[in-house]
Amino acid sequence: MAQKVQVLDPGSYSTKRVIARAPILGFGVSGADERRNPSALEAKTRRGDITRGLQDLLPGKRLTGDAATLAMPAERVLHRNIEMPFSDRANLDNVLQFELESHVPLSADEMGFDYIIQQKEKNHSLLYVSVVHEKEIDDLRELLDSLQLDPRVVTDSGVALARLYDLMVEKPEGTVAFVDIGHRKTVVTGVKNGALMASRTTLTGGYDLTRGLAEHFDESFEEAEEEKHRAHLYPAGDGTAVGRIQEVADVLRESLTPLVRDLHQTFRKWEGVDRLFIFGGTARLLGLDQLLRQHLDVPVVRLFPSMLKGGLDSEEEGLQYVSAIATGYTGLRGGDAQRINFRRGKFAYEGDFKAIQGRLVYLAVMAIWFVILLGAPQLLRYRSLLDQKETLRSELMTISSQILDEELDDPDEILARLDTMPSAEVWSVFPDLTAHDIYWEVMDVVMRIDGQPTGETQVTPMPAPLVEGVDGAKKAEEEAEAAAFPQEIVTQIVHRLEVNSIRIDGASRSAGGEGVVEFTGNASSVATMELFLSRLSDHVCFHNVQRTKQEILKATPGKEGWWRFTVEFTVSCPKNSRDKKEEDESVETPAAGAPTEEDAEKEGVESQAPESEKAPLEAPQKGTAPVEPMKKEPAPKAGITLNRKGARPLDVRKPTIRSKPQPKVPKTFPARGPTGLREETGTVEKGIPDPALRDSDRGVEPEEKG
Repeated sequence: MAQKVQVLDPGSYSTKRVIARAPILGFGVSGADERRNPSALEAKTRRGDITRGLQDLLPGKRLTGDAATLAMPAERVLHRNIEMPFSDRANLDNVLQFELESHVPLSADEMGFDYIIQQKEKNHSLLYVSVVHEKEIDDLRELLDSLQLDPRVVTDSGVALARLYDLMVEKPEGTVAFVDIGHRKTVVTGVKNGALMASRTTLTGGYDLTRGLAEHFDESFEEAEEEKHRAHLYPAGDGTAVGRIQEVADVLRESLTPLVRDLHQTFRKWEGVDRLFIFGGTARLLGLDQLLRQHLDVPVVRLFPSMLKGGLDSEEEGLQYVSAIATGYTGLRGGDAQRINFRRGKFAYEGDFKAIQGRLVYLAVMAIWFVILLGAPQLLRYRSLLDQKETLRSELMTISSQILDEELDDPDEILARLDTMPSAEVWSVFPDLTAHDIYWEVMDVVMRIDGQPTGETQVTPMPAPLVEGVDGAKKAEEEAEAAAFPQEIVTQIVHRLEVNSIRIDGASRSAGGEGVVEFTGNASSVATMELFLSRLSDHVCFHNVQRTKQEILKATPGKEGWWRFTVEFTVSCPKNSRDKKEEDESVETPAAGAPTEEDAEKEGVESQAPESEKAPLEAPQKGTAPVEPMKKEPAPKAGITLNRKGARPLDVRKPTIRSKPQPKVPKTFPARGPTGLREETGTVEKGIPDPALRDSDRGVEPEEKG
């Protein structure tokens, strides 16, 4: 079934449409038409004129199977020759977009591109790439959306001219140049032995000839355009005419000088051409073929549609439709490897599925043959995939056996087992104390010392109040009040300890070494430093506590007499979950100075007894639920809180969140007049203790009650 395609060529002078048909074999043109743009002679053709021209050319109701093919203006396209170290088209599609960033002034996200492979070898390929800014494609699609058109192919009009070689009835030999001389531009495409060489666009055309006449004769563009259509570049043949006719010819030949120069440079780069075919609206200028033949020394032929296979029947008209015919042939008969189509990637054509629906029978037959021809290799590949699956299953079982001590072949079950909490024996490989634990143990010691009374006091004498009374009675009363006023203030001295830095370095005992901790801080006195070292030494996991550096702070305001010191100690806890024997010995044989079971009972702490010494449970009475025995928690060792080091190690995968210990601030008391505190600073009157204060508030250890 034949397919009919609307080929659109929106030019600057006129908008052209060619109706191309593609039967089972061959190619043909069933009609062509054009609409001149009213703004063709202005400095720039208006977009609205192009839109109205397309609306006039397109039929009101198109057939269901119609598609549209559009030619991107050649002056908006960049061309590059790029060599790649491979020739596989899939790899080229993935890499070329990023390679183009170093060849064109556009980023990968701003360009639409396609390419033709000019040379192809095993490890090398030469590409001819056409690049256009995505804004140009968007503007073109917006124009066509207003016309309810979705072009199947948006091609490069310059590269499409190379397909004219396939349409020519008599194919020339050697290098051929197809030159489309339009209203504002000229497109030159070179073909050598039927293969594309290159395409170039120069911004010189019929508009420059009209402008040259209008400026020379000081006339309007409309008058100059009409005079150009009647003119001949050689009105007297090889001779010279007289009057305005010869003057017009001289002006036109002079205006064509830039075009001749550009063609000469292009052909010299191509190492010469054997024949030149010209077409386009300006190619209708009489004598143009003779002018180019004289200056370029190349045979020049006007290429009419009648010289092409399936072209129009007219022999002397239709030069302006040749480019559109080449575009239509590219859209219908050009494969992906032989044409440029910017409808790829994010600009891909969305109507291909609708076209496939009309050819389901043909596709079904092709699919059956495809299955028959490729079924055997696919079956072999399927068998190979089954073997690979069995190999991967065996490897998975081996790995699960090494990690989980069980051969499993279900990945979901293995992941679930890995997410499960490990047994207690596994925790022996982790440190007894993590850096997080060590930090809070040290900070706990600091907070317990900072703000605690030292047992010393500071006496501050108070000035006697002034007696201002004059008469005897009032003076005696003021003297009695002055005698009752405290003579001095006694202030309790407390420990002040600040942390500058804590550096934790090292490993647990199970890793074969002891951790090293370096503490740097500020202390208000030497006694505070000594107390801090003593408290660290009392910790069961801290050893070799020693002060490595100390210096008095001299230039720190508000801290006169303070000391900056550095303490180093090692970390090694005697309790380890994998050393069961050591744990049992530590439970059965109490260490020297550790509290006995009797002392623990006096303080209300239940001792930890072996399982063998527990009394047997009594059988539950009939009709009652069985009573489970109360589990006894082990007595905590000094320096380690039970919630972090108890029956099992810490869960290192889920960090333990513990509230930061708060410093103990000395209590303040309201003023009690002459017999109590003078101010809310924790000071008391010397020699006059307040019976309302507890011993602990006065910094005195309470007496042990016996």
